Amino acid sequence: RQDFWPLMRRYLRQKNKYIDVQCGTGGWVLFLHDEGYDIDGVDQSRRVAAAIETYEPEIAVRIAPPTLLPYPDASVDGVVAIGTLESLEGRTVESLREWRRVLKEDGTLFLEVPYANLARRLAYLPLKRLEYAVRRFMGRTPVFAAYLFIPAELARIVRRANFAIVELMPHELPDADAHFALYHDWPFLRGARPYQLNRLGRFVKRVYESVSPWFGATGLFAVAKTLPPVEEKQPPAAVT
Repeated sequence: RQDFWPLMRRYLRQKNKYIDVQCGTGGWVLFLHDEGYDIDGVDQSRRVAAAIETYEPEIAVRIAPPTLLPYPDASVDGVVAIGTLESLEGRTVESLREWRRVLKEDGTLFLEVPYANLARRLAYLPLKRLEYAVRRFMGRTPVFAAYLFIPAELARIVRRANFAIVELMPHELPDADAHFALYHDWPFLRGARPYQLNRLGRFVKRVYESVSPWFGATGLFAVAKTLPPVEEKQPPAAVT
């Protein structure tokens, strides 16, 4: 039911090999397996791996960090990273380069990350910076939670790892009365259930949607294709 699934499906091929990096509790790896795709899970948690393999023994789950995948060079056709890159503090480019290493030429990266939308840049992020400043002043060290991305910065980061974004869309939860960003950022807009909005929250969501789907969307979904490796320039030969 995720809004980016139709776009994702256009680039998936039944005959290809995929891996889901930081697969977590296995929502995507299980779904794609049930849809008939050849996919493995990769996660750092042995408990997660055991739970997925108990539920569906046909799915292999490798225990490894996203920066050190247990696959040979150019051995898979696609990497799925839904809700992964934003949690890798200081390791975004390193992880992307590792994903590029295991991908074949013309491989595909499916990437979903939180979006620093205009509404967040105007209100939520300035207030969060103020909160961090107050915490530091009081001697309390802020704790890293996640990165937020804008399209231009996401394109620049993936380019450093030899990917090029070929499709990009805003992403939001599928339910009409739900909105991840509004629920997460503003507690006074929360309803009774997780990610459900109250009456005021639903009104704010309608205002967002009337401006543009990009104005208040929670996430960015990107399809990126591999680029040829960058050849290192050799220094000129010394003249003797």
